[in-house]
Amino acid sequence: MNIDKNITLLLQANYQRMMTFEQAANLTEEPSFREFYAARAEESEENIRQICQYYQLDLSSIETYGGLAGRGFTLIPNQPITSRKPSKILASLKTFEKSVANWYKTIMGEIKDLPGEIALLVDGQYRMLNSAQVQLEHL
Repeated sequence: MNIDKNITLLLQANYQRMMTFEQAANLTEEPSFREFYAARAEESEENIRQICQYYQLDLSSIETYGGLAGRGFTLIPNQPITSRKPSKILASLKTFEKSVANWYKTIMGEIKDLPGEIALLVDGQYRMLNSAQVQLEHL
């Protein structure tokens, strides 16, 4: 099965999101924030898993597919989180999550010609992303 370049970009965006939220979870000392950030990282890992399952990709080699673990990879501009201060981590994540949601919205407009199943899958992921974005605003 041939993979659309936009789907590869979604894999990359989810990989970057997963790594960013893992970093935030490791830096924060507030248990409820750590739990929320870890859940978002898991959400992106699940998004990757769903896309791989649809395209019958081997999940164990996905990091090398499309350069997901490439050095210095940043599909979505994001400053590394260096502060342990909850307000700074949260502000950085809010900006980042907004960028990811905009990225998804753009990609969704470009994959309209793909089979309906993958479009529905991506739409569901986008809805979860929007929900997480709203939750971030209320932390």
